[in-house]
Amino acid sequence: MASIYKRGKYWHLQWNDSKGRHRKSLGKISKKDAEVLLKRKEYELTHLPVIHDKSQKGNVLIIALLAISVIAIMWLFTPFLPSLFLSLLICITTYNGFNKLSQRYSSKQAAMIMTLGVTVLLILPLSYVMLVSGIEVSGLINKIQDDFQIIEIRRILDQTITGLPLSDSMREFLDTTLRNNIEGIVITIKDFAIMVLKSVATLSSQFIFFIIITIFSLYYFYLDGETIIK
Repeated sequence: MASIYKRGKYWHLQWNDSKGRHRKSLGKISKKDAEVLLKRKEYELTHLPVIHDKSQKGNVLIIALLAISVIAIMWLFTPFLPSLFLSLLICITTYNGFNKLSQRYSSKQAAMIMTLGVTVLLILPLSYVMLVSGIEVSGLINKIQDDFQIIEIRRILDQTITGLPLSDSMREFLDTTLRNNIEGIVITIKDFAIMVLKSVATLSSQFIFFIIITIFSLYYFYLDGETIIK
């Protein structure tokens, strides 16, 4: 709310806002000019708070979008963190060798040589072991699924119980109990073993992707090594 009034030869403007009541001397002007200034003040009191609120809402929206973007980027890069950490660790431990090569070759050539050296001496042997383990585990899974025979297991169980140094009543009780539950027990053990072996095989396949990211990031860690270490 704003209004004008005249005191003596001078016009004055007064208005109320969230901070309280205010007065301002407009000087020795005409009534028409005072009314123009009054309309301008009324416009400011009516529209500027709305604009300010929109600006605040816009800032909140921008901050929310930035936070969502940061969370999304962190979520996308989470699978790569172990390989990045490994490549960074290798880079730090072998950076002296890179410095020596940098004195004879360019930074890119030295980084390429170090990356190839670490790959051949360290990463490829480890990859070979994981690959062979994955193949062996896959073959073991197929063997368990194909050669699983309850009858054969019962025969082995009977031979084992017969050889135990137990009384006839105890042996008979043990034989009856195991026969009634042997199928469920063996199936449970089989399913658990297959689940564990499949997990190992899956990790082996993921390890290949892990190695590719490690080699790729190791090259760039050598190039920007001084900045990273500092």
